[in-house]
Amino acid sequence: MRRAFIIVSLFLPIALGCQTNLRIMSYNLLQFPTGNLEGRTDTLANICDYYRPHILLIQELKNAQGLSDVTAMMNQLGYGSFDYGTFVPQQSNGGGGSNSLQQGIVYDSNVFELKSENVVVTTYRDVNEFVLYVDDPELENGLDTTYLYVYVTHLKSSQGADNQTLRLEMVNDWLAYMEENIPAGSHVILAGDFNLYTNQEPAYIALTNEDNLFPLTDVFASFGDWSGSAFAHKEILTQSTRLNQIYNDGAGGGMDDRFDFILLSSSLFGDDEMIQYSTGSYKSLGNTGNCYNMSITDCADGNEVPFDVLQSMYYMSDHLPQVCSLTYSNALNTHQAVIQQSDARIMYFSHDQNALELWTGTLSGLCDISIFNASGHLISKSQQTLQASSGTVIPFEAQGSGMYIIEISNGNQVFRDRFVVY
Repeated sequence: MRRAFIIVSLFLPIALGCQTNLRIMSYNLLQFPTGNLEGRTDTLANICDYYRPHILLIQELKNAQGLSDVTAMMNQLGYGSFDYGTFVPQQSNGGGGSNSLQQGIVYDSNVFELKSENVVVTTYRDVNEFVLYVDDPELENGLDTTYLYVYVTHLKSSQGADNQTLRLEMVNDWLAYMEENIPAGSHVILAGDFNLYTNQEPAYIALTNEDNLFPLTDVFASFGDWSGSAFAHKEILTQSTRLNQIYNDGAGGGMDDRFDFILLSSSLFGDDEMIQYSTGSYKSLGNTGNCYNMSITDCADGNEVPFDVLQSMYYMSDHLPQVCSLTYSNALNTHQAVIQQSDARIMYFSHDQNALELWTGTLSGLCDISIFNASGHLISKSQQTLQASSGTVIPFEAQGSGMYIIEISNGNQVFRDRFVVY
């Protein structure tokens, strides 16, 4: 029998506790920090202090100072330690003026590490790329890193066939970049001000095409075409926060368009993924659906968002922030109520017999046996009756060399450890 011996750490400390909630906010800040209505950092602070995002994705960023100011403000709120990505001036060749508005990211460095950043050049305006991963302490113990590919965009504005074409060209440039550079099955977020008028626009259809290498999900797609007064779900509309312009800045007209989006790759909806979309968490913050063609402050009745935050959103921008949550859990923190850890241990793995041998220690009775790969994906689940202080063979076909995680529980005891197959 050919054996591949296993490196294990006995009596592995268990990270009890549960899933970690990761809050995301995407927000068009309206020519920040300049524009006709200046001094809005404190206004933004009131909004961020209410929702407390771990990732803030910014559109209409005018300069690096604005990004620094937002980061300093976030750190003053006291719930995280924030850092920001590099401010890169416009690289695409779509012209100057308002087109030079940029995107940026501010993220909680207590939660995330920024692995890399890049600019995707398109025919009109940049798409900014930020590759993040959760700073899990288990990474030092061999847990596989799960990356989050985050993209922030601001598609061409205004109606008309030419502008629709420019939006589609930007989307196609980004899709081509993704297919060439990003591994299939990656966790992808595309957020920003898309300036889409209907769900029939070619750019929207291209983004949500199920045949894409990275199929993107619009959580509200089933609601249908959002344009028109008869649309039933006016709570998802995002612009304008104001019935009338303020200091001739931004758009007026009241809440009647859906320009702002957070699209998520289908991989973020998998039941066995370490990072998943939290069902029901996506909102156009502050919009109850009861202020159509009015200001966001007219949505105060029955609103879970306090009126002072609605006022801040009214003055901050002509767009509403889009928010959602992701849940993060790895295979080592899924148990929430374990009474006692068992002293069982793995003896070896047999390639020839596709089996693990376990010395059960005090673990006995009918047990649930789960094996995960290093990314936390469940690859084997079974039940077996174990006898205390005996050797037990557990069928297991390895997917290749590398680290695996086994968890065995009888409801009162749990054995959880890593093993490496060579």
